[in-house]
Amino acid sequence: MKCLKCIIQIISIIIITIGFKEIFNFLNSKNNIIIMLMIYLCVLLYILFKDTVVNNRKNKMIKKAGKEGEDKVKKILSSLNKDKYKVMNSFYLRGNNLTQELDSLIISSNGIFNIEVKNFSGDITINKLGEWTRIKNGKTETIKNPKDQIQRHHKVINDVVGKNINIVDILVIANDKSTLSVKGNVNYKVLLYRDLKNYIYNYKYNCKYNIIDLEKKILNRKTGDSSIFGYKENTKYNFFDKTIIYIKFLSATCSIIYILWNIKLIF
Repeated sequence: MKCLKCIIQIISIIIITIGFKEIFNFLNSKNNIIIMLMIYLCVLLYILFKDTVVNNRKNKMIKKAGKEGEDKVKKILSSLNKDKYKVMNSFYLRGNNLTQELDSLIISSNGIFNIEVKNFSGDITINKLGEWTRIKNGKTETIKNPKDQIQRHHKVINDVVGKNINIVDILVIANDKSTLSVKGNVNYKVLLYRDLKNYIYNYKYNCKYNIIDLEKKILNRKTGDSSIFGYKENTKYNFFDKTIIYIKFLSATCSIIYILWNIKLIF
């Protein structure tokens, strides 16, 4: 899909460049040529950065929705018994070679609840293969399974407290307009946010832990800086993405040089 978009953008740049070159050939006034050159450059910038602007706007909307979902979960967690449950929200945890941002973490005598919050809307289904789909506004679409993100969080917590501590991974859907149907087994618990409190209160484990000791271990590795070690989501381009960016900007640069050369020939 990215490759196809890149090809379409390059073809658009070529067509527009050829079209503007012909327009320049008919212009005699230097002022008119400068105006048309500015228009040409604006069109090029639009082609190159349209997807970036749209994606940035989309990401801002996603972050805003995510923040709203996290606030709902925080409100629920704030009502837990503070003597039995130690709650931490929205922080970075430093593992051995990885740092991850955790939405919420609950320390209890039954172990640690690792909570990831998603503000997914629509009718959500997880099939027997663990594949996520949702129906929203009458359309069925695939949702990326968040298991990799949850596993990274789980690994960091393991690094901090040790592998002998029980860690309960929970994916919470914090949207009032969502329904959930889990038809297969997943290696983490998936809940609607309104069911979270009861699940935590009713959860039992055959081994009891010292809450204060676990809290000290977490606090010792808690940080506000995700750049200390490891992974930062959506900040790195892979080789294919870099190649596409280089090709697009190379084609735009060549087109500008071609136009400027033709303008020079006119004068």
